[in-house]
Amino acid sequence: MRVLLVMPTRLQVGYDAYFSSSPLGIETVAAHVRDCADVSLADMRSRGHDVEADADELLKDDPHLVGVSVNSAPHTKYSLALAAALKRRKPGVRVVLGGQQATFLTEELMAPGHVDAVVRGEGEIAFGDIVARDGFEPG
Repeated sequence: MRVLLVMPTRLQVGYDAYFSSSPLGIETVAAHVRDCADVSLADMRSRGHDVEADADELLKDDPHLVGVSVNSAPHTKYSLALAAALKRRKPGVRVVLGGQQATFLTEELMAPGHVDAVVRGEGEIAFGDIVARDGFEPG
């Protein structure tokens, strides 16, 4: 299974001038699934806000499952738009959202119908189970 883990585009959230860090959340999740999947990371923070172009770029290696980290409120709208764009291009791709915002906005993220699952809380084990089972049955 080809898994792509995404840190969403750089959105100004008020603290950007003070620090920058590696996308530790997706790096940690990747470490937990690397033995059972071909894992790639996409740190989109250096890019603009073009959801359509981002979807094209993310699908170039034909992932089976795309996990998106939704760690702050500004990422929520972008992540939902990205999920929709990914599904328009490749309807069979599985889209899983996780992260701090995803934990608290599960129903809102699932409602539009472009997200297959939301991982709540610490995602390493739950996402690892999804990947180890080679996917999941939505519902």
